[in-house]
Amino acid sequence: MYWDGGYSYGPRHMAPALPFLSLGLAFLWSRAPIASRAALAAVALYGCCLTFVAVSTTAQPPDRYRRPVSELLLPAFVRGEMSLNHQAFVERDIVGRRDPVAHAWNLGERLGLSGWASLVPLLLSWALLAFAWWTTRPPAAERADVLRLDVAASLQ
Repeated sequence: MYWDGGYSYGPRHMAPALPFLSLGLAFLWSRAPIASRAALAAVALYGCCLTFVAVSTTAQPPDRYRRPVSELLLPAFVRGEMSLNHQAFVERDIVGRRDPVAHAWNLGERLGLSGWASLVPLLLSWALLAFAWWTTRPPAAERADVLRLDVAASLQ
């Protein structure tokens, strides 16, 4: 029996629980001193960067790698080798196919870009979303007023 169900660079069986486990971080963040917040932010940034590298290259490294991040993911990312999966998300299955060529792609590769340049459409979309969020949020004074009202209501 193949209990683990496939390749993964992280704890895929634990992944559905991570949002619920992270709920406690909001309480910790609101009460932690600035040094602890900096450490939490650094750990979060590391996790985001590692996830970006994994999904840019392959989030399903073969099990022949004992340390997939340092042996496969980071070296491939540094070399600009993106989309290493042997099955694209639009393919139904690869049963019986012994094709060593990567079939996966990202939008940049579909547009004719290669290597790190293939990530430009993704980064541009993130920048546009961040800009839209930043320009549509209420002013700081209004956010502070709402927070004060929420805190006052919770204390009563």
